[in-house]
Amino acid sequence: MVAQGGGLRADRSEARSPPTDGGENSAPFSSEWPLNRKRISPNPRGALARCNNGIMRASIVAVLLLATVASAATSIFYSTTSWSTVYLHYNADGKGWTPVPGIQMSKSANPKYPAPEWWFETTNAVNTLEFVLTDNQGHWDNNGGKNYKASHAGTYTLKNGVLTEIQTDCPAPGGVVCSGNGTCVSGSCQCNKGYWGYACDGMCPGGTAHPCSDRGTCTADGQCQCQTGFSTCDPTRPCATNTADDNKNCGACGKVCAVEPGVTYAVCGNSTCLRTCDTAHGWRSCPDGTCKQGSCPRPPLPGCDTFHENQCQVVRTVVVAYNSP
Repeated sequence: MVAQGGGLRADRSEARSPPTDGGENSAPFSSEWPLNRKRISPNPRGALARCNNGIMRASIVAVLLLATVASAATSIFYSTTSWSTVYLHYNADGKGWTPVPGIQMSKSANPKYPAPEWWFETTNAVNTLEFVLTDNQGHWDNNGGKNYKASHAGTYTLKNGVLTEIQTDCPAPGGVVCSGNGTCVSGSCQCNKGYWGYACDGMCPGGTAHPCSDRGTCTADGQCQCQTGFSTCDPTRPCATNTADDNKNCGACGKVCAVEPGVTYAVCGNSTCLRTCDTAHGWRSCPDGTCKQGSCPRPPLPGCDTFHENQCQVVRTVVVAYNSP
């Protein structure tokens, strides 16, 4: 690293070397970023994506923020528009590397560094942090094989190979840090249960005591992401309806499973309405789960997903044989 423009520059003209951790997967690396990424076998601590011409350009802009507070936690904001997932593979305070591919980063909820471009993760580094990043698809960002290194706790940006220390502060509406509903960690509010937002000033659906009825997750935009089998059928009770066994909402909100003509018993089980047909009076159980008198609906035609007639059309192709002159 050499000083440049008030920051530290990774000198890409230097000879490249294997990963500095000396792991069994150590290997030499290309000196630049590839123009076209090509999938390779994942390689920890410095595996660099290669392509036929071996050139990686700065068209993939990566910006990293390392932040620390009194709790001595170091946090990272990472910017990329080329990866759909990002993993942080790091060595905190020289105590050893995280297992490959590293810790999966979350989409940032900070409006200063918004998703989908920005990703966020907090590490346990107290003093130094050595790291690389990967999409777990064979592509790595590793500073040309030398790894990225923060020599002391602080907040940094990493863009085009230049590491620069900066400062960040948590929002404090009305002078109250994180609205009093969260903890400031490396310039970003970590909200308490039941709160959301950049400044933790939003209340999750369902209230703070039981957000999302304890059957879902309150997302960064204040919405409930319900657990499998639960839905929000009543807006006042988010994620409270168990559609797996609710006769009024069987498999989906508003889908009723009830006794009706020809049915002697009906119950919702595993999101399916299970009916007992009145066979004593000529009703039969049909493959589509209904009770019918007389014949059952014909099975769906190939390529159709319905038992109801006149909802699928059969397209017939007529092949005419002829002899060319």
